[in-house]
Amino acid sequence: MLLALLRARNKLTRDLQLINGKCEEITSLTAEYHGNTCTVEQFLKTSTYFTLDLSCLINK
Repeated sequence: MLLALLRARNKLTRDLQLINGKCEEITSLTAEYHGNTCTVEQFLKTSTYFTLDLSCLINK
């Protein structure tokens, strides 16, 4: 039982680290557009990338 809890915690920790890494990557991609210069096209590309990456992580 304890081993199962530790494995689950380790998997959750890895998943959260991956998601955090992706969030940091998205932040770096969008940081240059925060001065109200982001076009709709740039926003859609970034949000699509973010959604696809998170869905891949969640479906593991």
